[in-house]
Amino acid sequence: MMADQTEAIRLNQSGLDKLGHTAGAIDGQWGVRTARALKQLIVANGQAASQAPPGPLPWITTAKTALG
Repeated sequence: MMADQTEAIRLNQSGLDKLGHTAGAIDGQWGVRTARALKQLIVANGQAASQAPPGPLPWITTAKTALG
């Protein structure tokens, strides 16, 4: 995994944790706990949990492109 992708996941994990959706260790690794925390956040905001994609979020690629 690339360093910038790891940092993006770490930031997501930190944000999920601050919002009360524990993603486990803030380690920059996409795993079961991070995916579960994301699904909890989506459900808490009134959306279907099936909207959470498996694996890294697609916007990470877009963000990496925008950042250069």
